[in-house]
Amino acid sequence: NKKTFLFTGSLGISINKIENLIRKLGGKILATVSSNLDYLIVGKNPGIKLKKAQALDIKIINEEEVLKLLKM
Repeated sequence: NKKTFLFTGSLGISINKIENLIRKLGGKILATVSSNLDYLIVGKNPGIKLKKAQALDIKIINEEEVLKLLKM
């Protein structure tokens, strides 16, 4: 089962770098919050995506947690 990810807010490391790693490991980057989303990665100053994800009970993780998940 390929996991899906989306970002909101600014992260300390390059979002492109994390996206490329997610894709390399078989994951998928989504453009919007939906029930198909597995993880919302939240940085500083998150936007409306955070509220939408909370309403849909999506797993919300921070930068450190995504790096652990991807074993970086």
